[in-house]
Amino acid sequence: MNNFEHVDGYYLKKKVRAIVTNEAMQHLLVRPHGYDNDSWTFIGGGVETGETDIEALRRELKEEASIDYIQTIRKAKFVNWFTFSDEFKAKKNFDYDGQFASYFHVTIPNDTIIKIQEDEVADFCWCDQDSILNFIKVPKHAEIFQQLAKEFNFQGQAI
Repeated sequence: MNNFEHVDGYYLKKKVRAIVTNEAMQHLLVRPHGYDNDSWTFIGGGVETGETDIEALRRELKEEASIDYIQTIRKAKFVNWFTFSDEFKAKKNFDYDGQFASYFHVTIPNDTIIKIQEDEVADFCWCDQDSILNFIKVPKHAEIFQQLAKEFNFQGQAI
């Protein structure tokens, strides 16, 4: 399995991201290192060579938050892809043009113990549907959450 996508002539690194929800309908957000103290996002990371998106998702949930047991996984039809500037690619020495992120909704039991991977994640928090947009400060991430919340309410498919 390939960990790159070709879209409109661009060579994009595949990523997976998850909205994790417990039985109390609280959403798990993480604050990676480098984010402002009041800015949060979704768990996720890169798809490694030979992995399916689901395998990568399960690995990232385990690595970043010690989540072993998942009740359901629903894959979104929505994807987010973008390209890097030439300057950014040169600075990071990337041999690819950008990222292609697939999104999932994951449900876990209330009693799941979250233990973050401290070298990648600075902190985590739970928030309810009404307050989540107060935590997600990056406008594009907030827009993605709104798109996914709408899709998952009506079209999520269990995997």
